[in-house]
Amino acid sequence: MNPENQNEIIHEESGKPAVYNNRWQTTMLLFAATGLIEALSFGHLSAFTPLYLRMLNVPGSQIEHWTGILASLGFILGLPLLPFWAVWADKYGRKIIIIRSSVAATLIYVLFAIAGNLSVLAFARASPRQGGSKDASRQHGSRKQ
Repeated sequence: MNPENQNEIIHEESGKPAVYNNRWQTTMLLFAATGLIEALSFGHLSAFTPLYLRMLNVPGSQIEHWTGILASLGFILGLPLLPFWAVWADKYGRKIIIIRSSVAATLIYVLFAIAGNLSVLAFARASPRQGGSKDASRQHGSRKQ
């Protein structure tokens, strides 16, 4: 290994230095972009839930009731999981937990979009807050990246 570059990784088969790009700016930009898309998605889901409930033939007198329930389900079910996300971030690294959370958020948003009835919609919103796992792993002093 070259003493000038302590982070050099040698490819096992070729014996040559592996190409490894660990630019923090790229990672930060990627996470910022996905965070922005997720925030916009969540905001739109919250803003248009009453209209979506109307499309699902929920009676007008119950739309306010169901909007409140759907808005709070993910937070109520996700809150007890926050300590676990912090522990998993320590064990497996923050990046992998954040990536897992982004993939889960994408799947939940797709499920929300294709929900054909109130039960599927409630299930999508009740899925533990994927944003909470990112918050816990960002705020917790994890050493693994």
